[in-house]
Amino acid sequence: MPHRFENAEEWAKRFEEPERDAWQKPDEVVKALSLPADAKVADIGAGTGYFAVRLARAVPQGRVYGVDIEPDMVRYMGERAKRENLGNLEAVLGEPGDAKLPEPVDVALVVDTYHHIGDRVVYLKRLGEKLRPGGGW
Repeated sequence: MPHRFENAEEWAKRFEEPERDAWQKPDEVVKALSLPADAKVADIGAGTGYFAVRLARAVPQGRVYGVDIEPDMVRYMGERAKRENLGNLEAVLGEPGDAKLPEPVDVALVVDTYHHIGDRVVYLKRLGEKLRPGGGW
């Protein structure tokens, strides 16, 4: 059974702690991706949008799909995108076996999520089918 992340506001306190930036280095990760301004990106297991909001800022003419299987996280991330005026960030309710991406993406980012995926081979195969030609993770 997958771990549950209900009550997004409580999880946000933990996920968005400034101390996390010191070890996770999100800005360095996003910079290392060298994304073009119009890239389409999927953040798998996006939670509260820790990486998704940074990705959305990095691709102002692109699109970011913040995918999570927890409905409350998807709600929270969608509200956060509105609060932060990130019209290019779409919160997506995925399923344990399928990200449910609405269109192919250039890059799929999977951070702190892999261990939560049940059948990784099937999930990553499906995710790979949603990568555009030349896309990657």
